[in-house]
Amino acid sequence: MDKVPLLESLPPAILTDSAWVDFLHFVACGKPVVRTKVKNEFSLRVLQQWCSTRRLFFLEGNDRYVCIGSDAEITQKVLEIDQSPQPHVFELGQMLGYPKCCCEFVSTVGESQIDELEIQVTNWNFCGQFRLIDPKGYLFGTSLICHIPCSTTCAASLQLAHTAIKYIRINQNYAFTGRWKRWY
Repeated sequence: MDKVPLLESLPPAILTDSAWVDFLHFVACGKPVVRTKVKNEFSLRVLQQWCSTRRLFFLEGNDRYVCIGSDAEITQKVLEIDQSPQPHVFELGQMLGYPKCCCEFVSTVGESQIDELEIQVTNWNFCGQFRLIDPKGYLFGTSLICHIPCSTTCAASLQLAHTAIKYIRINQNYAFTGRWKRWY
C-alpha cells in the first residue's frame, strides 16, 4: 500500500480534525489501527467506502466510533477492547501503538478521567525539542502525536513525533501536509 496517496485521498469533509493526526501515525509511525469518531452517518458511509477501495478493514463501534486497520484481526481486537466494560485504558493504548510509559500514565486516572487529564497536560510547559510532543494541537489536527504524553520530556513520544515530522517534511509538497506547515 502506497502511503502518500492514502493520506492524499482521505475525504477531508467527513473527518474530525484530530483524525488527521491518527491517520498520520497510521501511515508514518506504524500505528496499527486508527480509532476515531466520524461526524455523522453520511461520513460513516463515505469513510467505509474509502476503506473498502483501499483494502483497509473498517469496523463500526458505538457512537460513530470506528476502527480502521490493515490487519483484520488486530482491528477487531481493538474494537473489542474499546467496547469492553472492563478497565482497558492501558491495553487499548498499547494496541493503538502508544508508548508504554504513556499508557501506564493514562491508565492511572482511568477512562472516565482521560478528558480531564488531557486538559491538564495541554497546560504543561513543553520546552526545546519537546515542544514536538505538546498535544495541544491534537483536536485541531496539527499536533505531531496522537496520545497524551506521560511527561514534558517523554523520549518515546519524542521519537514518534520525530518520525511523524520526518514523514511530513519528505512529503511537504502534498496538500495533506499543509495542516502541519508550522513544523517544516
